[in-house]
Amino acid sequence: MEGQTTDEGLAYFADAADPIEVVLQVRVFSVEFGPVAVPKGSRDLSFEIDGKAITEMRFEAERMAERNGALELRKFDPAKAVIFMKR
Repeated sequence: MEGQTTDEGLAYFADAADPIEVVLQVRVFSVEFGPVAVPKGSRDLSFEIDGKAITEMRFEAERMAERNGALELRKFDPAKAVIFMKR
């Protein structure tokens, strides 16, 4: 079952049977968490996502390619480069 949060950040799944696991996605940042196991019989779950943490890009010995005066990083998705350009 899939759903979206309200403006308050709440998601309701009234018709769901006992959930086994939960996967959280923040599509705008291409971030996915989980699956997270759900304790048997749990009906109310709370998750908090640190917005600052998912928008920071951490580097550790990453390789970049130079193309047309810009640097390309393909760390997260080989099909979509993160491009760094000097302003």
